[in-house]
Amino acid sequence: MSDVTDWLSAAGGIVGAIGGPAGIWAAWSQHRENRRQREAEPEELVTLLGKVKGFAREVANGYKDNEWFQTCGAEDVIKRFEELIHLVRDRDLRSDLGDVPYLYSNMRFSLTYPYQADEERYSAVLRQAQQAELLQIKAGELLEVMRERR
Repeated sequence: MSDVTDWLSAAGGIVGAIGGPAGIWAAWSQHRENRRQREAEPEELVTLLGKVKGFAREVANGYKDNEWFQTCGAEDVIKRFEELIHLVRDRDLRSDLGDVPYLYSNMRFSLTYPYQADEERYSAVLRQAQQAELLQIKAGELLEVMRERR
């Protein structure tokens, strides 16, 4: 009986010698992956930035009125974007992401009204196009940064 136990303990020692470091390596790898996922920016922000950039491109290509902004879904995208910004750990990136709703708001409220003179309407249309261009550039830059960080 003693020989069987010796053989079993020898086999267990060999498995432990091999399995011990492998187990430690597996646990460490899992820990690193969990930490990376916990500290990474939400993937949804990248998707939302892409949508914001698309909205800005459409506005830059032609004037959009209040009805278009209400029906295109941009309001919901910006609202969700604002909800997720605080999850970004990097302060500089979080600050830059905070510019997106501000630029969107500037673009969104550059509208014309029937009571405005022609010069005021022209100015509003031009302002909306300029803000859309700025938003498109900012969203593109932030998309690049966030894709590099993945």
